[in-house]
Amino acid sequence: MRCLYQFGLSLLLILPIHVQAQELSLHDAVQHLERANGKLQAAKSLEKKSEYEVSQSRGRHLPNLDFNASYTHINDDISINLNQIRDAIGMLHQLPEPGAVLGDWQPVLQQQDFGSADVTMKWPVFTGGKLNLADKAARLKSSASQTQTESTREELLASLTEAYFRVRMASEALDLRQQVENSVKVHTQNAEKLFENGMIPKVELLNAEVALSNAQREVQAARRDLALARTALNNLIGDESYDSLSTGLFAPKAVQNLDFYQDQALLTHSQLRYLRQQSELAQLGVKKERLSYIPDVALFGKKYLYTNNLPITEPNWAVGVGLSVNVFDGFRRENSIKVASAQAEQVNHLITQAERDIQTYVEKLYNELMKQQEQYQSLQKDEKLALELKFMRERAFEEGMGTSVNVVDATVNLASIRLKQYQALYQYDTAFARLALVADQWDELIQNL
Repeated sequence: MRCLYQFGLSLLLILPIHVQAQELSLHDAVQHLERANGKLQAAKSLEKKSEYEVSQSRGRHLPNLDFNASYTHINDDISINLNQIRDAIGMLHQLPEPGAVLGDWQPVLQQQDFGSADVTMKWPVFTGGKLNLADKAARLKSSASQTQTESTREELLASLTEAYFRVRMASEALDLRQQVENSVKVHTQNAEKLFENGMIPKVELLNAEVALSNAQREVQAARRDLALARTALNNLIGDESYDSLSTGLFAPKAVQNLDFYQDQALLTHSQLRYLRQQSELAQLGVKKERLSYIPDVALFGKKYLYTNNLPITEPNWAVGVGLSVNVFDGFRRENSIKVASAQAEQVNHLITQAERDIQTYVEKLYNELMKQQEQYQSLQKDEKLALELKFMRERAFEEGMGTSVNVVDATVNLASIRLKQYQALYQYDTAFARLALVADQWDELIQNL
């Protein structure tokens, strides 16, 4: 029993540590975003709505059945008074009292209270293709809604990549600033010892202390930057339970040529696909307006299920066929066709311009990629030189041949170069992610991280 208690106590001590050490990869962040981001969920709800509208459109092919029931009370019975005709006939036949012989000639046509319950049916059997056209338009709208969801997802993934790697960059920057602080702190301690031994003047010690104060201020600013970056990431994915990020900034890698990405973007970009779908919808709109000249034919029927004091002229049931066609509407149909044609033309112009814009955007991303790759490679060379310079400055200061300012400058210069490396990697990675999204290469990118 005591062993079991000790085992349970050990679990309680270990589990919180495990939870606190939770890491978040970029792949995990994507899954969190797809589950919790409100903007993406709203787009998916709109997609479901369009799917239901497809089913709604199909229902127009089926008959429409209605159940009707009513009860009516009027001020008095409706009757026809024929007593004058009765009296005239009595006079012709020399009847002394026509009313007594012939009776009351005022029949009731409708009693004061009456009611009924019936079922009516209407079934369109010919619309000239209007219903089939509506079905096609509903399917196209559903596809367009799916494309909009993809577009929203792509934009959110681009924002997520930027937010994720911004946190990563801010974390690396904080580590770098802390390293600089520790390095300057060690340098300040050495300067204090050298000053106490009379090997350096006090001005060198003051320079070291100022440099330490600056390094500490940079660490505080880096912590603020990291907190802001994490807040932006948490807002996107709706999760704050992670402790650190496991996917690091990746170095430049081999990429395809510019033409490959431009061709892929023209084929797969969601905004272009959406505009092409809108163009098809506009063409369907033109056809719809032209079909308005064709008459509609429908079957109809009516069956009384219950009657009470209905007029004798009402049949128990009735069936028939009806035709409806507009013969004049003030030239609205002609103008509607022109409106639909103009809209189709407008969408085609938008597609042409969008193709140019996307090619330009891809070229911009590609050039940014190449630029940051060159920057990173150049900074790698600078880092080697800065490391050697820092080593030489520290040795010279320890031997009394250099100044504290030279050591601090060398330390800060090395940190600045490394920070620029992280910035170059961040710019490269975010541009590469956007390029992968535009050219439908996102899944491949995620798999290789």
